[in-house]
Amino acid sequence: MVENKVEKTVGLTEDMTETVVDFYKSKMEVEFSCMHYEAYGLLCWHIFYMLRMNNIKEFPRKYLNKWWLKNAKPFQYALTRIIGESGSSLQSEVLNLYEIFESTVDRLVHDMDKLKIYRVQMKELLTKVETEIPSVPKMNPKDVLTSTLGVKESKKIKIRSGILHQSVTKGSGIHSSWNSRVEIEKEESNKRRTCSVCRAKEGHNSRTVEYT
Repeated sequence: MVENKVEKTVGLTEDMTETVVDFYKSKMEVEFSCMHYEAYGLLCWHIFYMLRMNNIKEFPRKYLNKWWLKNAKPFQYALTRIIGESGSSLQSEVLNLYEIFESTVDRLVHDMDKLKIYRVQMKELLTKVETEIPSVPKMNPKDVLTSTLGVKESKKIKIRSGILHQSVTKGSGIHSSWNSRVEIEKEESNKRRTCSVCRAKEGHNSRTVEYT
């Protein structure tokens, strides 16, 4: 029999089978028959119910995953900044540094005095690195593409469409105004037939024209 083990039936599953939660106070570990945490990395409500029944005020650190932390950054955060460098060896070194840092903080998190000393030491080291190795100015995406392909980007040329000739496309409509009655009568009068002899508009034709 395991010391400080608490076993409790806390509910039924969808198929009406009993579910059992085992809580080990000495190790602050919880086991549940549905294996929800092992499958999804999340504690189910049955386990939270068991922790409350045992008056547990502090969440077990074992189940506090890194992605729950406020300032957590995945390893890929560093890897995206070293693309184009010396392959997998550099990536391995960066990952090792992240693991060392996180392991150190995990050990010092319960000792505030030592944690402050460690923070001061890391700050001094950062200041020294910033002094000895100046930061490289960031390149915009166009400069990165140019340096990678080894070609220069062509200059942009503005092409203006013709101003005098404007084509009418489907759906653009034709903008026109209504003519007044006076304008219509004037236009109709200009369309009257002229005399075939004198080519004048005097209200006569070839039969009634006066010859001089």
